[in-house]
Order: sequence, then structure tokens, then C-alpha cells
Amino acid sequence: MKKIIFLVTIISFFCTSLSLAQETVLQLKVSKDRKEVVASFDKERKIFVKNEYFSLTPSYPQAKNPELQRLYDIVVDNKRVLELTSELQKTGNFEDIQSYEVVYTTNNCNNPYPINDKKIIDGTYNNWAIESINARCAWNITQGNPNIVVAIADTEFEQTHEDLENQIIHLSGPISAGNAHGTVVAGVACAETNNNKGICGVGYNSKIAAYRVNHYINANGGGGASSSDIKNAIWAAYLDGRPIINASWTGTGLNSLAAQEITENGTTLVLAAGNTATSMGHASIANIPGVILVSSVDMNNEYYITHARNEYIDLCAPGAFIPTPTVNNSYTVCWGTSVAAPFVAGTIALLLSVNPNLTPAEIETILKNTAAPINNAHLYPGLIGAGRLDAYTAVQAAVCATKPVVNFVNQAVVADTTVINNCGDISIQNVKVQNSTKLTLDAAGEVIFNGDFELQLGSELEIK
Repeated sequence: MKKIIFLVTIISFFCTSLSLAQETVLQLKVSKDRKEVVASFDKERKIFVKNEYFSLTPSYPQAKNPELQRLYDIVVDNKRVLELTSELQKTGNFEDIQSYEVVYTTNNCNNPYPINDKKIIDGTYNNWAIESINARCAWNITQGNPNIVVAIADTEFEQTHEDLENQIIHLSGPISAGNAHGTVVAGVACAETNNNKGICGVGYNSKIAAYRVNHYINANGGGGASSSDIKNAIWAAYLDGRPIINASWTGTGLNSLAAQEITENGTTLVLAAGNTATSMGHASIANIPGVILVSSVDMNNEYYITHARNEYIDLCAPGAFIPTPTVNNSYTVCWGTSVAAPFVAGTIALLLSVNPNLTPAEIETILKNTAAPINNAHLYPGLIGAGRLDAYTAVQAAVCATKPVVNFVNQAVVADTTVINNCGDISIQNVKVQNSTKLTLDAAGEVIFNGDFELQLGSELEIK
């Protein structure tokens, strides 16, 4: 017989399901008298055990605390933990060796939101990126809010493009006729979705504020923009109160105090990490909460090896074979962290549509905590961020961050009924359970009986 409890506290659980990786991280603490080992680790970034090399990374890069400076991580197969731990202990180099499993958050939905975007439906372009980040599952929760605006600091934007004409609500800055970069980035973030045209944008109903920067062509035929112009565009977007700013550049011109002011006043900065493996763009502002550096994955959910990898990367997003709008009302396919970053910016717009009170620091935490595993992440420990963007799981977490209360009041239960709140409390008031039926209350938080409750003979109450 089940007990009826009139104030029940349920242990909170994550709104997403958890799956365990098949690998374990060993954390090695170098003995204090082994300074030469620390020097070797910092230089070589690898360790030789049982006739093979393992990648090595500081557990806490750039730590100021000397105790933290002696900690290093290696990733090993679960089946070899005991063997390798024993071998490492034999060297006498380590004061302590700890192991812990790597746990990732993952989630899938059974009914992705239907779309009619023509160039996706007719097979012109592969929609792999939108599918891989579970955007269509996220759209079952929210299709975005037109009052949430993604600011994009970039070159020319084709405001009359069929997939952008209803999306761009602000356009300012110098004209760089014919340059497609801004149009491409805007389309990834917020191309109009379900309009029987073109492609999908992850932000769906979210809108775009375009802050143009002057584009130049150098002697080698390449192009770019002045970091001063990029800085001015970002700052203008910040002063206009935009909650999200995307800058798909390897530099911004912002000093750390400026970036800190922007994020502390409610604007999240999303930055492309760069298209070379050694790129260290944005290092001076990368560790500011709410500044999000994005590298990329390919169609196989593997880190794209020519794109940036370093300790400053926060997460990865699709960055290869991405369909986008381009100039002359047409479409193209693009590669690079320039297109990876706006996937994150558009997802943040979805997060704010369900929870507008999230701070930039909270947004960054949600994106990292809900990131999905990257298939070859073990090859780049500590260098490609928390994982791959998962829009669905992130939106769920944003909803749960509000800890919403489900009110079940003034009800006569005459058929089996289940009340679920996966994120917060259930409040019960003036409820009768009758006709030999069952009421099931399933809450992540508390089930609280705030008023009259009647359970008639033969009926049943279950509290999960």
C-alpha cells in the first residue's frame, strides 16, 4: 500500500537524460619534488605508459594556485584504468592518482518539429547541422520570440534576401557591396523558417540586428575588417541593448574591461574561434563569463581538425557543409567557425525566449552542461570545449532553470490522471480523487498540498 504524504520533497534531477562515456579521466598529481616532470608535461603534453603515448592536459590551465598547477589529466579506456594506474604509481612521480568517469548530457525527441523550407525538403541541401544540434526538437518547446534579437557585427547583409527580408529589423554601418559574409552568418542564426523557401535558421522567429563593418581586400586577394571597426559595431549593439552579439571574426578589438561590462550588463558575446588549429583569437577576453568561443564539428560529429583548438574554446557547433543564404537572393554551402558561432547565437535566442531572465554567465553554463559528446574528443582533451551544441537539451535546461510550479487546483479526478513537472514543484489545492481512479503526481521538486484534498475509498494516490 502506498503512503499518502502531504508534503513531499523529491530529490531534484536533471531535465535531461545522462549517458556514461566508455572512457575515464585519470587525474595525476605530480609530487612536489618532481619539478622536472611538471616541466616535461607542460612542454610535451603527453605521457609514455606501457609502451604508448597518452595525451596530457593540465587539469586547471593557467591556475594561480600551486597545488592546482601540479594536476594533469589523461583519458584512458575504462578497461585499462587499474593497469595504467598501477604503472603510473610505479614511477614514483605522483603524489596522488584519482579517476572519475566522464558524464555527458544527451537527449533526443521522437517527434521533431515539421518544416517546409523548400531547399531542405527538395533535397537541394543537407539539413544535417540543424538535425545534429536537435534544433527541430527544441522548436517543439519554443519557436523563438521576435522580441529576442541577435545582433551580428559583420560585413554586408542582403536585407532583401527571401530568407532574411522578414528577419532583419536593424541595419547600420558602412556598405561593402557584394560581400556575402554577413548574409551567410545571419542566415545560419535566424533565416526565416517554415516559409516554404530556402533553408532553416536555428533561431526560427528570433530577429536580427545587423551592424555592418567595412570590408577590405588585401594584396593577396583575401579579405578582412579592422578590429577597430568590429569593436565599434559590437559596442553599438551593446549600447542598443541587444541581448546577444555574434562576431564571426578572430579578433574583436575589445579590451577585457569592455567585454566584462558588456556581459555584466546582460549581453552574451558569441565569437568564432578561428579556422586554423593554432588560432588563439580572443584569448584576452575568453575567460570572462558570458563570452563564448566556438569551434566546430563536421558531419560525422568529429572535431574539425583545421579549426581552432585550445584551452579557451567553450564548445563546438556544426562548421562544415552548412547551407546558407548568400548574395543575389541565392544560397551556398560554407565551412568555418564563422558559421559555427551563429548556431550558438541562434540557440541562445531560443533559451531567452523561454527564460528571458538568464544572465550571460548562466547561458554559458547551460550550453556547456548540456553539450553532447564529440566522437573524437578524447584526442583533444581540454582543447575543444565541453562538447557539441545541443539546442534541445539546452532549451529544456533553460525552462528548468525557472523551476516552474504546476498548479493542479479545483479538480474532480474521475479517470486515471498523471500530473508531471520535470523541472519544479506541483501544487495541489481543492482536489477530489473519486470513482476508484488513480492520481499520479510526478515532480522534480516538491509536491505541496496547499488546500483541501480528498481521496475517496477505492481511489489511489501515487507520488513519484
